[in-house]
Amino acid sequence: MHEPRYYTQLRNRIFLIIVSTSLIPVIFIAMVTGYMFHTSYKAKIVGYLSELIQKHAQSIDSFLANSVSTVTMITLSNDAKKLQDPDHLSNIISVLQTSHGGVFVDIGFIREDGIQVAYAGPFKLGMAFYGNSEWFREAIKNPYSISDVFLGLRGLPHFVIAVRLEDEDRIWVLRSTIDFAYFTKIVENIKIGETGEAFILSKDGNLQTSLNSPYSKDLLKSIATVVFSDSLGREREGYPIGDIYHTNPKHSYDKPVTLETRKTTYVFKKEDASGRSIIYVAVPLRMNNWALVYRQWDSEVFMDIYKARSIVFSVIVISIFLLTGLGWRLSNRVVERIKQVDREKDAMNDQIIEAGKLAALGELAAGIAHEINNPVAIMVEEAGWIEDCLRDLPDKEMEIYKEIAKSAKQIKTQGARCREITHKLLTFARRSDTLERRVFLNTLLNEIAILCEQRARYAKVKIEKKFDEEIPAVAISPTEMQQVILNLINNAIDAMETQCGGVLTLSTKFINDWVVLEVSDTGPGIPKSILPRIFDPFFTTKPVGKGTGLGLSICYGIIKKAGGNIEVESEVGKGTTFRIWLPPVQPPNSLIVGASPEDLSSIKMRN
Repeated sequence: MHEPRYYTQLRNRIFLIIVSTSLIPVIFIAMVTGYMFHTSYKAKIVGYLSELIQKHAQSIDSFLANSVSTVTMITLSNDAKKLQDPDHLSNIISVLQTSHGGVFVDIGFIREDGIQVAYAGPFKLGMAFYGNSEWFREAIKNPYSISDVFLGLRGLPHFVIAVRLEDEDRIWVLRSTIDFAYFTKIVENIKIGETGEAFILSKDGNLQTSLNSPYSKDLLKSIATVVFSDSLGREREGYPIGDIYHTNPKHSYDKPVTLETRKTTYVFKKEDASGRSIIYVAVPLRMNNWALVYRQWDSEVFMDIYKARSIVFSVIVISIFLLTGLGWRLSNRVVERIKQVDREKDAMNDQIIEAGKLAALGELAAGIAHEINNPVAIMVEEAGWIEDCLRDLPDKEMEIYKEIAKSAKQIKTQGARCREITHKLLTFARRSDTLERRVFLNTLLNEIAILCEQRARYAKVKIEKKFDEEIPAVAISPTEMQQVILNLINNAIDAMETQCGGVLTLSTKFINDWVVLEVSDTGPGIPKSILPRIFDPFFTTKPVGKGTGLGLSICYGIIKKAGGNIEVESEVGKGTTFRIWLPPVQPPNSLIVGASPEDLSSIKMRN
């Protein structure tokens, strides 16, 4: 017979030949077709977004052009003398608001020195001075101008349309304020998906409309720099920017997309403060030094691509698993035929060794149990002697008396628990049945909550108790019930510790002739996909070294053995509730576990 290394090498060679000849063509074809689909489809989506934003920019340009034309017509159809009449301006603004649906808020006529000589509108702006305003200086120089959004004298965000009027030797300016809310509504009238939103950006990178999502001022300035690069003496199409598919998170720029003879559309891919990729589409407006910018999460823009990629990836992974499994099975079958006799021999030797280990473990358990019982008995006896001494003290209201009495009682209680543990070891060694006792869950939960207080406080977990004082006792091994409760509490604290604390609620109820125990936490919750598996042996979501995956399966077995049931309810982000249903019992002269340690005794429950 060959050495094990020979069989391993033979099996590995066969396995590699089968898997490589099967998987290499599949992976190569999937990579080529996936890359081609990814590239072409992404280009189509970018083109579609660019076309959509271009059309929306045209709508905004049309609105601004119509507004400028309206103010220009008013200027051309009236002379300076008429426009200085406030009543005449009131008639004009009334007609404008009626015919244009409230787009124009007010109107004013301003001298070349910046003093407003006539005004009609809802604000008290008569004889206001605009000589130092940037928009007024632009209006004096140009036939018409559209200002950036500013607060101005009224203290509200707005922008004005101003038209210059030359009358003899004097220059006048007729200005009208555009309803900012109406204009913002036009801009935000494009929304794709859940995360898409549009806004207006000025040449200086300042917002002209509201933006609901968080943003970076540096990012807005960088977008404005590229969109208005003509002001820097550069050609837009020649401005160096990065590729949309290979962007630098530190404000790199993507290639512009030109749609026929229309203005260039600029596409940017950035990352926000949280690391989420966002697509920006920017189009300069013709009527002003503004740009329409649209932003949307990359995950939503290219959602179909990512879905298709996930499907392809899943198919490849499934193919790899299937072909790997097939190759492994075939290679094993060849080698296993040769090793069959040796495997049977090794299996028999392993069984003999395991049987010897179990026998040694039984003897060791019995010896340890006897050795522990003696010091435990002395501890309980000494605790009883302390209690006897305390009874002889004259002042039983002293604080130190209460503390010592409480400690002595706890020593006796924990000594009883140690006896239970040693009894289980002896039971294992003698193959005897586990004893059931009459247990009051409220008392047991109180004791366990006290033991867990320190760890809960360290994990910033608050323990709340909501007990029904009228619930009857249940028939179960108290040590096993302690194991169940401790396991559920520890799991809850572990879960909440990862999110810096929470609330752990222990509650008891009596529902439909059943005693119900609930352990609830406000932790991260359990995903629905793994809920059906949490009671499976060796299944755990904890990191390596933090859990074995046996705790909940043991709890399930203990509760089922007691004639009850355990269930779980959980929602991700809200918490988890474990609910235990146990049948009540009320036999006479039964043990009340946890009420008084001196009454502890082994009483076998009858069915």
